[in-house]
Amino acid sequence: MKEYVDLDEWLQLMKLARDKGVTIEQVKQFIEGGQADDCQSKRME
Repeated sequence: MKEYVDLDEWLQLMKLARDKGVTIEQVKQFIEGGQADDCQSKRME
């Protein structure tokens, strides 16, 4: 994984996440190395 992310790319990701109803907590978990799908399935249980 690259050390930095392009700002435009980041903004697109944030818009996509918001549109899909992803929470800040899920984003944090994803950034810390978890996969988004894993986070969602754990949240659902």
